[in-house]
Amino acid sequence: MLRRAIARGHAVDLRAMWHALTMIAWSLSTVAPKDARAQSQRIGFLDGVRGVALQADCNRDYALKSPRGSIRLVRRNVELPVTPVDTAVVEDRLRVRRYTDLRFRVDARRFGAGTFFLSPEFGRCTQAATGLRAVGVELIVGEGSYELTSRTERLPRGQVERLVLSIENGAATVEWAHGLLSVIALGREIRDSGTVFTVLVDSARNRALLYVRAGTVTMAGATAMRATEGRAFVFGRTGPPQPVALSTAVLSDVTYHYSTVWAQRYKPGFPKWRVLGGTALGGAAAYVIWRSTRPSTSGPFDGTVIVTPPL
Repeated sequence: MLRRAIARGHAVDLRAMWHALTMIAWSLSTVAPKDARAQSQRIGFLDGVRGVALQADCNRDYALKSPRGSIRLVRRNVELPVTPVDTAVVEDRLRVRRYTDLRFRVDARRFGAGTFFLSPEFGRCTQAATGLRAVGVELIVGEGSYELTSRTERLPRGQVERLVLSIENGAATVEWAHGLLSVIALGREIRDSGTVFTVLVDSARNRALLYVRAGTVTMAGATAMRATEGRAFVFGRTGPPQPVALSTAVLSDVTYHYSTVWAQRYKPGFPKWRVLGGTALGGAAAYVIWRSTRPSTSGPFDGTVIVTPPL
């Protein structure tokens, strides 16, 4: 229409045309917003990152900060560094480097709701590593690799979307609230509709471990397997899953990555001192006086710390 008007030499009111286009765009944006939200590619967001250290003792009293670049997101074959609270979408891959834990929240109305605790360094202490070895699983070595995809399924009530978390290497604990979810490990599909379970995949040895903390999960192609609360199985790419009993150390390590590390606070700069204004008290053994001055209104503090032994 615009081309015809110009060809005929008619005057074109650009302001009126811009107003008309704006109204059309606004009208289109208000048509079926529910459908637009339903087709959103968003899955969730990175909710937290913590550092994890290998050590002989499984107990740790404080959290560790992870170095920058510990989490990477691969989107359309482009690797990007990410930090909380960056968003992940369908077909994104997550790379979690060693000595790092990632908490990922699924918050998309399209797929459901839940939390993934991604832990490449499963079996981080001597006792847990020994307990894993006892059931035929070795300590995971290398970074964790995960992929987020989806697929459409047809049910009697219509088509539904299923979220798929593929664990290529490393471990993941899933806390799932509602929606359809499948976890793929060594090509085997574990289905869940609302439970808490851990899957560990050692891709180098083609061995995997499934532990159900709460609820019930099933594995496609393994009709005899019904993983209920407290049960554990090891499996490969083929064959029936084998039930195993996990040691206390292994179960403690699962709990550490799932909840303990996220409840801990970072180690303070003066862990045993309680600061009171300009004075810090270290129990009954000593006292500390901190005198500070600021050379300018915008500059840093210059301070003096005096530690005096008990009288």
